[in-house]
Amino acid sequence: MKAIAVALAIFFLAVPAFAERRVEVDINIDIDTDADTETAKPRSVSRSFPDVNVNLVGIVGKDFIDPPSVDQVFSSLRDGPGLLGIGWEVVIKRFGMGGSYLVLFQPDANDSWWLNWETQPFYASCHFLGGSARIDPFVDAGLGCAGRVYLGSRHIPGELLGISIYPFASAGLALNIDAFRIGAKISAVPWQGRLPATPIAGYEVGAFQAQFFAGVSLGKHR
Repeated sequence: MKAIAVALAIFFLAVPAFAERRVEVDINIDIDTDADTETAKPRSVSRSFPDVNVNLVGIVGKDFIDPPSVDQVFSSLRDGPGLLGIGWEVVIKRFGMGGSYLVLFQPDANDSWWLNWETQPFYASCHFLGGSARIDPFVDAGLGCAGRVYLGSRHIPGELLGISIYPFASAGLALNIDAFRIGAKISAVPWQGRLPATPIAGYEVGAFQAQFFAGVSLGKHR
């Protein structure tokens, strides 16, 4: 019994001492943590991002055999809307890349339809004053594809599909008014040809293409 009494006495004396020591450790830890927090200073990280503009526009396009005058361009627009479509471009500082995709549905005498398309699926561009400039003169160049396909179910004589590919170079001018973008460009087609290694007929493309566009320009402007 004496041994049990001695053991219990030692136990009850040791628990408060252990608890007091544990409290001191916890307090020390909290103090150290607070000290670390107090000594830690926020760092300001500055990053320099280049000017990036993303242009999304609707486009009206027309083809011409010879270089058109301003009167000829506007007269052709009064005659009909021409090809309609959309375009995109990403400009980083002065250089960019983009594409445009235009189509035109035409009915024929058999109550069937033809689909005409004229695309610039990829081009590289240079914006002389930068893509964020309010007045934005630019040039671009790339590869184009144009064609025509018959959509009717009735058999008709002649070629039902024609496709041509061609290089092009363009010059244009755009205005960036806050997030609104409007402008025009003229593309020159030096040569064109049918798809190689296929029996598909070629499609005649105008040597000059005029495009008018309007849409939004997302990014900084100056």
